[in-house]
Parts: sequence; structure tokens; C-alpha cells
Amino acid sequence: FYFKSEPADTWVALGETLTLSCSTSTEVEKTWSWTLHSSTSDVTGTVLEGSGDTLEYGPADMELNNKFITCSADVFGTQLISRYALIRVSFLEEEFQVEPSDVTAKSGSEHARLECLPPNGNPAPYVTWQKDGEDLDQGNTYVDPLGGLNILNVDESCGGSYTCIANSFQGHDPVTSRAGVLTVSGTTTQASLPVTYDVSFAYSRYRISARMGDSVRVLCGFLGNPAPTFVIKIGSEVVKSSDTAEVSAHGTWANLHSLGGISAVKCEGSNSLGSQTMNIPIDVTGSSKWQVE
Repeated sequence: FYFKSEPADTWVALGETLTLSCSTSTEVEKTWSWTLHSSTSDVTGTVLEGSGDTLEYGPADMELNNKFITCSADVFGTQLISRYALIRVSFLEEEFQVEPSDVTAKSGSEHARLECLPPNGNPAPYVTWQKDGEDLDQGNTYVDPLGGLNILNVDESCGGSYTCIANSFQGHDPVTSRAGVLTVSGTTTQASLPVTYDVSFAYSRYRISARMGDSVRVLCGFLGNPAPTFVIKIGSEVVKSSDTAEVSAHGTWANLHSLGGISAVKCEGSNSLGSQTMNIPIDVTGSSKWQVE
């Protein structure tokens, strides 16, 4: 006999109940057991309470995070053991590490930045911003890897109240920061600026680590005047919105879903004075598939 279905790698929210199931090819009565393992090399593990082809285990705590669970079926002394299912425990805290503060910039400034460092979470939350209560996605703004909002070529229309939103790919309610007010006053001479690297990408050693099948957000940003246009690529192919990707209207971010076997993405910025390309490494473990359509 063989498994018709095995427990899948699973996220479970902190404090919630984990549910896994197994099934085999035979209808013969069998004895089921479930085992918690510290790693895939832990062949003994700890037998969990409960029986049957469905496991309900909870409430989930952080001790369960990154552990593995197997099910086994015993028929007349012959035991069948399933694959090791990776269990990850998701959460999103409510307290920001750094919230936006009030900022003053002169009209004509090449660059203004509002700080934000989101709450801790698993998976790590990604940041979006709102201006005066409306989602912000403009051609002269981008979010850097630290969560800060970068505004290029500041003018009076940039003034307003900005809030930082921490979001989770695992369905936790978004968390909103205090508002930071950008005041634009006075003027400064606006000079042309070729596309230039934003040091926050280098400072944070920006790279992405995930398991295949996960969702991740890729960030793209450069300084420049005129404001650069942005493109995110895998190899030579531009990432476009599809069943497995969401791309911002201005190319400053892309959400990649059902992540698969890719090692890097490219962020390209260009304006009338030139262009730059940034290579963003992606460390992917596990097994699944991701394709650009």
C-alpha cells in the first residue's frame, strides 16, 4: 500500500490549531500515529497525542516553528511513514520598531525620506505607505529595504500626512504606524542627477531568503532627477502582473507568489541621464516551481 496524500508544508498562526491529514491506498483498517521531529535527520522524534488520519494540534506556539511532522500508517505490522512536513508559525506584532517622524524639506529637493521599521513578524512583514489616508504608489516614490519611504524631486504636492503599514503574507491584520507629516517650505535649485544607487539597499545588504512556494516582495529604487523609471526583471524578462506576480504601477515593487527556482532578480532604473542595474540575490530552499508568464 502507499500514501494517496501526505501532510503538506504548512503555516499556522500563533495560538491557532494546526490541522494535517494523510490517506493511503488501502481501505484496510490501520493504526495511525503522528510524530514531531526537530529536523529531517531526527528519525525518532516525539509521538503526538491523538490518532486517525487527521491531526489537530494546538494552540501553536513558537516552539513548533520550523519543526517537522510525519504521519505513519501501520497495517498488519507493515509501517508506512510519510514525508516530513515543515511547520512554520506566523505572527505579526503590533509595535513598530521605528515610526515615521515629522520631516521638513524644501521644494526642489532631490530627495526626502520618512523612516519606518516595521514590527517583528514571521514571515517578515513588508511595508506599504499611505498619504492622507490613501494608498501611495507614485512614480517619484519607492520603499527601501528598511521600510523607509523615499520621495524624489520634492514639490509642494508632496506635503501631507504619511503613515507606514506593516503587512503579512499570512493574512494577519495590517498594523498602522503613527502619522509623520512632511512639510514642504521654501525652494532650492533643482539640479539634474543621473540614476544613483540608494545606499540603504547596500546598507541593509539587501537579499531575499525564502522557501519555494512562498510569497515575497521585491523592492526596486534609485535616486535621480528626472525621477527614474523602474523595471524588475528575472533574467532578461520583465516581471509583469499574472497569476503568480503582482507588480506596482511604476515598477518599484513586485510580489512574487509560489516562489520557485530562481537565484536573483534585477532592478533597473533609468532617466534621460543614464541607467543603473541592481542585482538582488534570492536564496530559495525547498521544492516547488515559479515561472514568469
